[in-house]
Amino acid sequence: NLAIGEAVTLKDANDSTDLKWVFVPTGDDAGTYSIRTTAGQALDLDTGQNKIQLYPYLGYNNQRWIFHKNDDGTVSIISAHHKKALEVSADGTTLSLSELDPTLDRQKWVITN
Repeated sequence: NLAIGEAVTLKDANDSTDLKWVFVPTGDDAGTYSIRTTAGQALDLDTGQNKIQLYPYLGYNNQRWIFHKNDDGTVSIISAHHKKALEVSADGTTLSLSELDPTLDRQKWVITN
């Protein structure tokens, strides 16, 4: 597990066993989810530093995510805080938020069991 406030980085799926995320409905009218590690840390937008990190779940919109279904079976993950899409960096190592573009592969996510 990452330390509280440490930026989330990406790994090749074959390099780690700590790759599972849990999607927890928040119960709000927008149908948002909290995205958490199996240890319970939430995917969190640090609004001051504009980075994606892990943090204990506090219930604010910077920890709530909207799943937008794309025509190709993937989803875009949208921040409830400012409606920007979760995106993989060009070098494939970090996460950021950008304007939603459902045609951009770096914003497409596949959800599996």
